Amino acid sequence: MLTDMRLSNGMLGPDVVRAARAIEPVIRAIYMTGYADPHEVGSDGLASDSPLIKKPFRSDDFALMLERVRSGA
Repeated sequence: MLTDMRLSNGMLGPDVVRAARAIEPVIRAIYMTGYADPHEVGSDGLASDSPLIKKPFRSDDFALMLERVRSGA
């Protein structure tokens, strides 16, 4: 469950992104996890279209994800 994956400061990834966007609204983020089922994450705070890459992943998969986020696709 997503709530079990808090950062050392007690925040979850979506909390960090919201805090960053409060300062700089155009910040883009890619969520990365090795634990959560991507379908479960959507129900716990990520928009269904949030970029999420699940570990383990190949470097070319990550490069494609970066390009997708960079281009706004």
